[in-house]
Amino acid sequence: MQEFTSDGSEFDVDYLTCALRLAESLHGDAHLEITEAIALYYVEDGQLERGVELAEQVPDAYARDSLLAVITAKAVASEEEDYATELLETIEDPILHNSAIEKMAIEFARRGEFDAALGLTDQLEDNASALGAIAALYWQSGQKDEALELARSIEFAQESAIALVQLARLSDDNDESLNLLVEARSVAEEIDSAELKVFALIAIAAGYEERAEREQSFETLNRAFEVCEDFESGNFVGLSADFARDEALMEIVQGLLRLQDLSKATAVAEAIDDRFLFARANLGLAVAHGKDSPPTEAAAYLDEAKSIIVELQPYGAQEAEVLDALIIDLAMSYANYGNYDEARRIIRSLTSEEKQRLVLNELGKLCSNAGDDRVVSEIAEHLGSPYDKARYWLGIYDSANQPELSESAMAKVLAKAEDVEQPVEKAEVFTGIALRFAKSERNPQAENYFLAATNAATLIDGSFLKARAFFRLAKASQDAGRNPNQNEQLLLEQMLARL
Repeated sequence: MQEFTSDGSEFDVDYLTCALRLAESLHGDAHLEITEAIALYYVEDGQLERGVELAEQVPDAYARDSLLAVITAKAVASEEEDYATELLETIEDPILHNSAIEKMAIEFARRGEFDAALGLTDQLEDNASALGAIAALYWQSGQKDEALELARSIEFAQESAIALVQLARLSDDNDESLNLLVEARSVAEEIDSAELKVFALIAIAAGYEERAEREQSFETLNRAFEVCEDFESGNFVGLSADFARDEALMEIVQGLLRLQDLSKATAVAEAIDDRFLFARANLGLAVAHGKDSPPTEAAAYLDEAKSIIVELQPYGAQEAEVLDALIIDLAMSYANYGNYDEARRIIRSLTSEEKQRLVLNELGKLCSNAGDDRVVSEIAEHLGSPYDKARYWLGIYDSANQPELSESAMAKVLAKAEDVEQPVEKAEVFTGIALRFAKSERNPQAENYFLAATNAATLIDGSFLKARAFFRLAKASQDAGRNPNQNEQLLLEQMLARL
């Protein structure tokens, strides 16, 4: 066993070594989570073979193939195309195999090797999305003729229209862009399926909106609304025609709101049958109506939207998630109008305390940047544990837009961190503090907290939570551009010896 000496040499051990050793004793999802995370870490760090070695140890075939699909694209990006081809042959799942081919093709195109990219797309039964992405890369490389030829060659009309819209958005020439949007509209009108046609039209309308062509954008959205009447049942796998239609109507409402045509947006919203999408559309309308209204009128619009949302009764976990997302948007809408107390009341209706905490953290950041110190402090006081409070103040520190606010938030983090008792919580909080000190170039403080986090991690009960803590330390150290120092490595060696 290698030991450090006074000349500064290091042990042959690091945080990932510890996390991997701990993962050896794990099973099922716990083992998969740690192994996947470390494999991807190695891949992002350019250590492809190490990542593959870990991926091949994953017992679940689909999870293993998912990892290998990611690595093949990374190998092409790293100019290891022969290695990528070898890995591709090991992917057994046909869907993931095709996904890997598509990712490889796009990476070749990014490198400017378009012949190789197009050669790979020939292996795909459905290559429309890949060809669209390559067309955009042709355009960005200055090869406009090739980009247009490729976009026009896509057999699937919706994807061809979308590719032309993408080229229009990339163009620096306004007339050129508008001509491409006209061509995209012509292609879209030839689409037989109403469901596919409407989403192509919505994309075209967004392209016109970006070019400040309000009338053309409005006309295209109006056409999309007309097409919604032609939806047929059974064309979307797993979705009713009514739901697909309502999703399209929701996107049309959002486009009309951006164009500030509230009258037409209201008419489209009234055609939505799905109760959750209808409630979301009404919330968007309420925010838009209140935008330039006096505070009392803005509040009245939001109150009306709230009355619809609070009456919704979810059936099953999926609808409960949808309702929670609506409640979060409603709360933040009140907050954006400065009604922080109502926002906090609404947040309490979320289904889990963890969701409430996360949204309160975001509310605290908003209040901090608005200069409302009272609400910022009140939110912190109502959080239950020192651990939650420390994480909250770390978020405030990250979002602070003035140095004095950052320093004040960090002082509160440090104070609350001292009261955290559980090693797993200590390790997380201390790691967060260490990374922020490192990024602000306060290296002595950073080193002290990295050491404290390492010490706390070694005291965690349970291999899974301990492995997570060491992986978090590895990521933080990488972000800080450092390796474990001698004292940390001594702690790691001592912990490994006890395993």
